[in-house]
Amino acid sequence: MEKRALILNLDECGNILSVFEEATSTQVAAELLAFINSSLIVPGDLLILNLGWRSFAYDEFVELLNVFLNAGFVIDGVISFSQETRILSENLGIKAIIGRMGISEHYSRVLNESSNRSLVSQSCERISPSFLNDSVLLNGSVSSGDVFEFSDNVVIRGNIEKGSKITARGDIIVLGAIYGEVYAGFANNRDATVTAFIFEPALLHIAGVKMNSALLPAIARGTVVNAYLKGDVVEVLPFRLD
Repeated sequence: MEKRALILNLDECGNILSVFEEATSTQVAAELLAFINSSLIVPGDLLILNLGWRSFAYDEFVELLNVFLNAGFVIDGVISFSQETRILSENLGIKAIIGRMGISEHYSRVLNESSNRSLVSQSCERISPSFLNDSVLLNGSVSSGDVFEFSDNVVIRGNIEKGSKITARGDIIVLGAIYGEVYAGFANNRDATVTAFIFEPALLHIAGVKMNSALLPAIARGTVVNAYLKGDVVEVLPFRLD
């Protein structure tokens, strides 16, 4: 069966179009025309482009954008896990975010026509570059200079690198190392926790309480660590399921 270049999801966030990683601008233009001919979307609509992990060169990115702009659409935002792509987007005046849960698990392989997987399953507000709604799964490390804020829990499949900052209303779970700054439970959520495989944060707060690095116990590197509030002190101990 012929592989698709695009998949369209219509919801209260807006018209979200996922562009698969192997799709060329010519393929995208052809499928976009099919969507227009079927009246699924019409010129003048606002579009949010979900680009997954794909990293674009400048000329390639502009060529893709022009497919939509020349067809009369307005690009309202870009969702991408690639820092290079997000920087390109913002340099061109288009707001960019890392994908939220439900749309963040972008297809790293091209899907075929039989796919009907929903990209968005929850209600949402318009996308914002500074504040992401709902629990989030990030596939990849948070690079130096990145600053992100989440309204619930965040799970990071990678590292929080030195020079980066993550803030969450809920838990911060890192399936890697913490070297940067982390702020869990920022809205006075004293039940929030921070968990990581390698625990070397530059700075850590839970519900406004700063961790005292001098009180950190000796924990073997690579041991899963859990930080939580005990009274007015941030406790850091090896993670236990019980």
